[in-house]
Amino acid sequence: MSIRTRLLVSLLAIVAIPGLTLGFINIHAAENALQSSISDRVQSIARQGANTIDAIFSERISEARGLALNQAVISAVRKSNAAFSRLPPAVVERTIKKVDLAWIADRNNSAIARQIHTSPLSAFLRRYQDTNPDKYGEIFVTNARGAAVAMTKILSDYNQADETWWTASYSNGKGDLFLDDRGYDLSVDALVTGVVVPVMDDGSAIGVLKINFKVGEVLSLVATQWAPTLSVASLARTSGDLIVSQDTARKSVSTFEAEVMKRGKTQGWTMDLHHGEEMLMGYASVDMKIHTRVSTPGERKGISGETWHPVTWYVFVDIKAVHAFQPIRRLKQKNYFLLSCVILIVAVLAGFLTRSIIHPVEILQDGAARIQDGDLSHVIRLDTKDELGRLATSLNTMARTLIESNTRLEAKVKERTRALEMRKEAEKMGALNTLTAGIAHELNNPMMGILNFAQYCLKHTDSEDRRFAVLVDTVREVTRCSDIVRNLLTFTRVDDPGKEDFQQESLVTVIDRVFRLLAYRTEKENVNITRNIEKDTPPIRMKITDIQQVFLHLVGNALDGLKTRPEKKLHIRTGLIDGGMVETLLTDTGEGIDPGIMEKIFDPFYTTKPPGKGTGLGLSVSRSIVENHGGRITCESKKNKGATFRVLLPIGGPGGLDAGFWILDAGLDPLSETSSQKRG
Repeated sequence: MSIRTRLLVSLLAIVAIPGLTLGFINIHAAENALQSSISDRVQSIARQGANTIDAIFSERISEARGLALNQAVISAVRKSNAAFSRLPPAVVERTIKKVDLAWIADRNNSAIARQIHTSPLSAFLRRYQDTNPDKYGEIFVTNARGAAVAMTKILSDYNQADETWWTASYSNGKGDLFLDDRGYDLSVDALVTGVVVPVMDDGSAIGVLKINFKVGEVLSLVATQWAPTLSVASLARTSGDLIVSQDTARKSVSTFEAEVMKRGKTQGWTMDLHHGEEMLMGYASVDMKIHTRVSTPGERKGISGETWHPVTWYVFVDIKAVHAFQPIRRLKQKNYFLLSCVILIVAVLAGFLTRSIIHPVEILQDGAARIQDGDLSHVIRLDTKDELGRLATSLNTMARTLIESNTRLEAKVKERTRALEMRKEAEKMGALNTLTAGIAHELNNPMMGILNFAQYCLKHTDSEDRRFAVLVDTVREVTRCSDIVRNLLTFTRVDDPGKEDFQQESLVTVIDRVFRLLAYRTEKENVNITRNIEKDTPPIRMKITDIQQVFLHLVGNALDGLKTRPEKKLHIRTGLIDGGMVETLLTDTGEGIDPGIMEKIFDPFYTTKPPGKGTGLGLSVSRSIVENHGGRITCESKKNKGATFRVLLPIGGPGGLDAGFWILDAGLDPLSETSSQKRG
């Protein structure tokens, strides 16, 4: 088989197979989209019907409430309540019971029933009912005791207070809405829903008004208006009863409809089999809270003992799938025809395209060979829009990717090299820490001997002896040297952190001691020191020597920075802040700290002082001490604008605040008002 033939067959296979696949995928996607759209439309129709029913109920509720606000209704109920209020409660109860029994026994001959039925309010309600007899079944009003006050027809009994709907609507004088789905009412020969509303007077319920509406309007709406052609609309209760359906042959809900209502979804659509035929069913629930009567042993329908349970009405719209999805079948037929035409056109074009493939293949072969030889900068120039052009683009992209990969690899090699160098530096620092710890331990032993000997001599020397003061200075300075050695051990983390116990001490006392130690230097260098100590600053648990060492470092550094400054000021502020922390701010007008080295000032052995003037351990050791106390130390500074060191220490010692430190370049004059506000 020649190359041309193989290319022709290959092109047909490459184009036809994906084309057919994509075509079928698109057809399936379009089918699903159209099916979903049709189903959503059926669901929307059901929801529209449910909303219409809700609107009818809302209108009837508003009408009932409006009637309950009528002054004639309110006046009659007030009068009835007033008549009962003049009697003792026991007498009222016996009277209502006696009238109720006589009424039930022979309501048509009951004098009280006839009197209430012919009252002015009853006549008013009948005139109101007669304005639309197809809408109203009956209307009646009771007082706060449940006794009948007015009615359009004689009720089954006199006392309504033993009815669930009356109790719920009266609601102990608070008043509430109650809707009852009474079903078929023989007294009005129609399906009825009752709307029960309180008669309100001055914010309290003084009685109850009930209108039993005929639901013919709802039934007519279901039977004629909602569903499109070839569909069937139905209305059902979650109790399993079919209220009405366009299919007059239906007498009950289907098993599938019952299952939908049982799940309690407010709306949706699904596929159902009805009489062996596939149906598309949309459904939606009526939002109104409705109650339906449930038969109970011993009940007297319309009189007493009735039980009402909440139910939900559901609107169902069923349409045969064969009718609903007719547009999908037409769409599929059109798509299959178009797909066949496309395949035929592709076959014709493939024959012409084969002629122009050989030359581009040679260009691709040459370009691929040059890339293989390492010429990654070579660009294959093939100005075609077909598969070969895309292949050329892919090869060019591959070459660029290889260049980028080589660049990234070189960067990773450099990064790894830097990591190894940093590891070597870390090992050097570890060795330096070990050496420092060893030297500190070696110095500590002889100093302890000197200290013990000096203390012994001091103990056996009279205070009037001129050598006594020398021995006191010796003990003090040897103790300070011992503390410095211990700070070195603290920095290298090889000392025993429990060597000195935490004690309760005022930070103000410690700071005073530091300034007494440095008094000669501050006076000699003419430094203006100001202090602001809040009166309520509490003592804190600390290792006194360690905290004293911290402030010796900080004040000493501040004095070093003030040596060359024309204005030499050092301000210390100490006070209690939120969170149980004592805050100390040391602000100077010295040289400040360059932002470029701000992040390094707490690193061990880092110093900006000339050789022989500093070890670079002061701030590192200070930071370690503060962290061991559960506090933190921070710095704000700007070059030539001084510096502010902030020391936070918890009142209760370690555990008062998470240890840590932050270095902030605030960009402000530490002594300015703005900076003080920022720190505060």
